[in-house]
Amino acid sequence: MTFDLSHVLVAIFAAALGAWWARKRQRRIEQRDRLAFPPQQANSAAVGPAREAEAEMGTLGRIFSVIFTLIWLTGWSFGIFVAAREILSEPNGGQLFLIMWLIAAIIAWFSAVRFLIRHLFGKDVLRARFWH
Repeated sequence: MTFDLSHVLVAIFAAALGAWWARKRQRRIEQRDRLAFPPQQANSAAVGPAREAEAEMGTLGRIFSVIFTLIWLTGWSFGIFVAAREILSEPNGGQLFLIMWLIAAIIAWFSAVRFLIRHLFGKDVLRARFWH
């Protein structure tokens, strides 16, 4: 396998997609914070106390997310294995692109395992705060 321009283009596209996703996520967080914590009004007594509501993820949603994550981890593990085998089989120690991809893949794999453990043994609670 040789390192060519297509690898650079894929890396640039992946970096741009990651930057776009991070900006999108930051905007959602800021929007959520604006809804949850509105600016103080001149007469704060008119706003009233905040009410909180909680909701748990349903069993069907939890089962789906666990099954999907297990299938995803199986495919991802196979990809990590193939990339590691390719790097180790090269006499010069592997290609830079595959090494960088393998590092990112292993970090993502551990993140997915953490997500899976949290879904198997944790409790997903959605909290909302309302002002009236």
